[in-house]
Amino acid sequence: MSAQPVTSPLPEAPDLSALLVDAVTTLAAAACRRSLLFSVDLDDEPLDVPLPSSAWHDLVVTVLTRAVATLPPGTEIALSLGRHAGLVTLRLGDTGPGVAPAGSDGGLTREAVEALGGRLDVTSVAGVGNVVELTWPAAAPVRHLSVV
Repeated sequence: MSAQPVTSPLPEAPDLSALLVDAVTTLAAAACRRSLLFSVDLDDEPLDVPLPSSAWHDLVVTVLTRAVATLPPGTEIALSLGRHAGLVTLRLGDTGPGVAPAGSDGGLTREAVEALGGRLDVTSVAGVGNVVELTWPAAAPVRHLSVV
């Protein structure tokens, strides 16, 4: 009897596009009640970051929940997820008043993002809107382990 090679993937990083869609879906009813409009632009390539999918999902839901709760009715919330220069960035831009950034909460979200190896940047322009960016180093590609 000869040994057959067995290929087993190493633990995979989260599918960020699916997690983002899930987070938006989770908050869709609340956004609809407040007449907020989400748009989502996803990268064509799979995007991974080196952290647990539940942690990434929870941070995204926290930022989106704050936006849904604080932005005035009729605000558009544009989400984009992409990779550039070895980084994965989730960008949330809104057309709200731009006074109190939707991702700013006295540092709690910033501390959580930084504790997980990421960065949170918030820009606000009065009368124009807010931009919240969550950025992490991209995870290394999934490798496969062959055992003979």
